[in-house]
Amino acid sequence: MVTGPLNEMLARNSKWAQTYQAPPGLIQMATALRETGAGVVVLSCSDPRLNPYQVLGLDPTLKATMVRNAGGRAFDAIRTLAALQTIGRPGTIAVMHHTDCGMTHFHDDAIKKALIELAPEVKESIEASKFGEITGS
Repeated sequence: MVTGPLNEMLARNSKWAQTYQAPPGLIQMATALRETGAGVVVLSCSDPRLNPYQVLGLDPTLKATMVRNAGGRAFDAIRTLAALQTIGRPGTIAVMHHTDCGMTHFHDDAIKKALIELAPEVKESIEASKFGEITGS
């Protein structure tokens, strides 16, 4: 049974689909982006209070794509950035951080402790992980 936010998202998708028009094919677009270097990748935090499309005025004319993760950390985004580099060779990669980021409040040690409580069977893996805490000024 679908309830709550998922139900709302599915309803919104149904409404959006009524007027949907497919974008240009990926291969055609990627070829053009590789030739011109006009592609843009924005790496930002996944905080739902932050809407990089709105803040930066991004629209389809800029051919921008978004990579979002906790804290907008590059080490989490490397695999995706590498794939995007081979697909469209973006000429611009921007990193966008913001004030009051959750990763300034939730540090690696606290995240590790909470995760170990949830999944003690993978304690070693959790302890070896870095979660991108932001410390200092």
